[in-house]
Amino acid sequence: ANAELDKNGGFVDEFVICRNAGEVMMAPRENVDLMDVSPKQMVSVAAALIPFLENDDANRALMGSNMQRQA
Repeated sequence: ANAELDKNGGFVDEFVICRNAGEVMMAPRENVDLMDVSPKQMVSVAAALIPFLENDDANRALMGSNMQRQA
């Protein structure tokens, strides 16, 4: 979301910030295929809409996320 793209949709910078197995790292643009909506967002867009997600029971949060995705 914060990486510059050229007119063909490729990354402009030689290295881009990415996430690999939950770890944030810098990687060569050739190794990156997809881009997050926001690099700081650790949950999905649907899960981010659930208020107080961090205080919910895991099963309840999963159910709420699935309901948001289907809506």
